[in-house]
Amino acid sequence: MTCAVRHTVNKQGMTIIELMLVMVIAALGLLAVTPSLMSVVNRRNDVDTAVMLLEHAVARAVLSSSPHTFAYDSSTAGAKVCEGCPCSDSTVERTAKFGGRSSLTIVAPDSSTTTEICFAPDGSVALGITYSVVVLDESGKETVIDVIASTGKVIARR
Repeated sequence: MTCAVRHTVNKQGMTIIELMLVMVIAALGLLAVTPSLMSVVNRRNDVDTAVMLLEHAVARAVLSSSPHTFAYDSSTAGAKVCEGCPCSDSTVERTAKFGGRSSLTIVAPDSSTTTEICFAPDGSVALGITYSVVVLDESGKETVIDVIASTGKVIARR
């Protein structure tokens, strides 16, 4: 009788140890996955920030009566619109840094390096009624944003 009781206690003890082992393994797995999940969240936030800045820049340029170039300036922590600077064929790649944690490069659809979108005095955009902007994050992942030129409203994201 005593042997049977001891055996039962040992068996339950093993079950508790196994349960604790499973919990430790699950916790280690969660710790391993958390940084990559946070990276995805941060990347999504960066793309959302880029969309917001794009809408603001396009709306300001469309409302203006003079030609504007939309460009990101890498010398500042955020992005700013190049006010009244001449549109050119130069293909200078500029990067906007958001909060110092990552970078986004804004690329016009007609070239892989240009960051300029030119607006005529009547508010029309040189790239047409609508245009697409590709947002590249530091890992090379692309998000294409379709924008209505007359309003600066984002109509699609793919």
